[in-house]
Amino acid sequence: VNRASMDFASVPGYYAVAASRSLDEIAPEGLLERLQIGATHLRFQHQGGASEAEVIPFRAAIVRNKARESLYFEKVGEVAFLGRKLFRTRIDFPAVVPVGTYRAEVYLIRDKRVVAAQAIPLFIDKQGIEQAVYDFAHAMPLLYGLLAVAAAALSGWLAAVVFRKA
Repeated sequence: VNRASMDFASVPGYYAVAASRSLDEIAPEGLLERLQIGATHLRFQHQGGASEAEVIPFRAAIVRNKARESLYFEKVGEVAFLGRKLFRTRIDFPAVVPVGTYRAEVYLIRDKRVVAAQAIPLFIDKQGIEQAVYDFAHAMPLLYGLLAVAAAALSGWLAAVVFRKA
């Protein structure tokens, strides 16, 4: 059982990188670190007075857990250039991606230097019945919890009736 814990601020709920080649071929380590390109270069602000040596394994665990949930990933070779500055890539969002406003940052890197950059806001929201359930669960959490427990109990009772030995 893990007992040690650490609080962090500024941890992205979703992080993806698409690149035409591996990141170390495209840019030097210092540039990747400065621009926070690649999950290992993300800077999470830890809360408290822990030393950097104590923080490193916790940061690595955050990245590892988010990657396991498909919330952090890197796609190499997934950018197709259609011209000098026109490109195409595909980024898939898992169903568990947190709702919120994200920022898509696009960098054109040539000769290991940033030639152009652009940031675009990206809004993630739920739609339809999913949105209604989400809103209900957050507006009335107690009632939502009671209904969820009642639905689970009813499902269990129905399963017991259906599969009862005669």
